[in-house]
Amino acid sequence: MMFRWFVVWCILALVGNCGLFAQSKLAPGGWVYMYPMDGHMGDAGVYRNHGWLRGNVQPTQDRFGRSQQALLLDGQSSYIEIPFDRSPDIAPDVFTITAWVYLESYYIGEAWDPIKTYRYAPIFSKSDSTDGFQCRFICTDKGFYFDGGKEKQSRGLFYSGGVTIPLMKWTFVSVTCNGYSLKIFINDRLAASMSGSFAFPSNGKPMLIGVDKPGADEYWKGAVDDVSIWEKYLTEEEIKTIYWTQLKRPLNLPIANPIRPEVVKPLLQVTPPLQADTIINEKKDSLSPPTYSIDSLNEFVVSEGSTIVLRHVLFEQSKAVLLPESYEELDKLVTTLQHHPTMLIEVSGHTDNQGNRVLNIQLSEERAQRVKQYLVEKGIDGKRIVCKGFGPDKPISPNFTEDQRRLNRRVEFMILKM
Repeated sequence: MMFRWFVVWCILALVGNCGLFAQSKLAPGGWVYMYPMDGHMGDAGVYRNHGWLRGNVQPTQDRFGRSQQALLLDGQSSYIEIPFDRSPDIAPDVFTITAWVYLESYYIGEAWDPIKTYRYAPIFSKSDSTDGFQCRFICTDKGFYFDGGKEKQSRGLFYSGGVTIPLMKWTFVSVTCNGYSLKIFINDRLAASMSGSFAFPSNGKPMLIGVDKPGADEYWKGAVDDVSIWEKYLTEEEIKTIYWTQLKRPLNLPIANPIRPEVVKPLLQVTPPLQADTIINEKKDSLSPPTYSIDSLNEFVVSEGSTIVLRHVLFEQSKAVLLPESYEELDKLVTTLQHHPTMLIEVSGHTDNQGNRVLNIQLSEERAQRVKQYLVEKGIDGKRIVCKGFGPDKPISPNFTEDQRRLNRRVEFMILKM
């Protein structure tokens, strides 16, 4: 009997991996690596590029208080290694990295003259001492430093605008780059914007989380959770969507396994009760995503190239039939288009990864067309609207739970021209 169950498990695992591999081929340039860090470094992304724990890495509480659902780095010798020797390397100059971090204290190193501080907290690095190429993202008590270039020919820029990662609080941090512009977000707010030439070394060397190597070997002291790597430059609206998605406490959380007795004491010593923190002005008990609208005009705040998710545009299950609760948000889009008579938009439909991909793409396009039909019926020129259906190929969330899949089932619009 046990052997029979083992065979069934192997078949299901193989099917699941094949599906993820197929999805990765259908959605290049998007979300590719995802590390939940549930006490290990398994990759839940499309490539299954599992990493390793180096040194004294321990499981710890995540931002929801669940035990053994994040990883704790000791600030002395521990770090996380993500290999890129056999799997597809990170896109050199177009990428986004998002993570939840909990910084206990800065690493005290030598004084760094350009930024006038000696307190560092390296979030990640990808470098190779043999060819002198360094790429690193460092938080300091003065701001942020990102370096992408050869040794002694640094293309790094330092931002010292007074915004940095707060201590002793779970914080969402993201860095997104298109090769010549790099933006850093703290939670859902833009913290720094840099201009220059940036690129990852495409050398098959690993990415290291929590340490800056080679060099002074500074280390991160604190916890890290839910690291994702995207081969895509994400907009501010997309960053906000990811943040608000991951900030929400999952429904029906499973009961966590008890922490081993020998691990409880050191974890409690260095890890006080952890709570997700925001730096927004809304009420702290509200976890609903912010709306990007002007209340007095009841329209969206738009700019060329931006993408906005229509969060309340809903359809009957497996159909392109609008539900009545969709009309209010669609009317807001109508008002926006009326107030910007030269604006052209692309309306796109998206689904989760359940079911047949071809049918999902067809359904998502039909739903985008239905939104266009509604706008035309309200007097908007159809020539101003392009429709596309992407099915499951552009997720903004993993597809492991129903709450996550619900976020992927969406309609959004992108401003092509103002």
